[in-house]
Amino acid sequence: MNPTTDVFEQRMAALEGGSGALATASGQAAQLLALTTIAQAGDNIVSTPLLYGGTYNQFKVTFPRMGIDVKFIEDDAPEQFEQAIDGKTKALYMESFGNPAYNVPDFEAIAEPTDWR
Repeated sequence: MNPTTDVFEQRMAALEGGSGALATASGQAAQLLALTTIAQAGDNIVSTPLLYGGTYNQFKVTFPRMGIDVKFIEDDAPEQFEQAIDGKTKALYMESFGNPAYNVPDFEAIAEPTDWR
C-alpha cells in the first residue's frame, strides 16, 4: 500500500464515518470496482444513456466483454428504470448531472420501493 494513499483513505473513512475506504486513480476505476463487486457474468445493470462518454463506453463495451449486460433506457424516467429491471438486475446507474443534457434524475422516485424488490 502506498502510505500517502493509505492516509487519504483513512481520513476519508473518518470524515464519512466509515470503517474503511478505497481510493482509485479514476472515477471509471471506482465504477468498475463497485459494479463488478455486485454483478457477475449473467447479471445486468440498468442505466440511463445520459452519461459521461467514458462511462458510456465502459458500459457498452467493457462490461459486455465480462458477461455483464447493461440495459440502456431512453432517459432517466423512473418508470423506464422499473420496466427494465428483472431478476438479474444488480444495480441502477445514473449520474447526478447527466452528460451532455445536464439532467438531474428524480432519485427519490427511482428509489421508491416496487414489486420487484
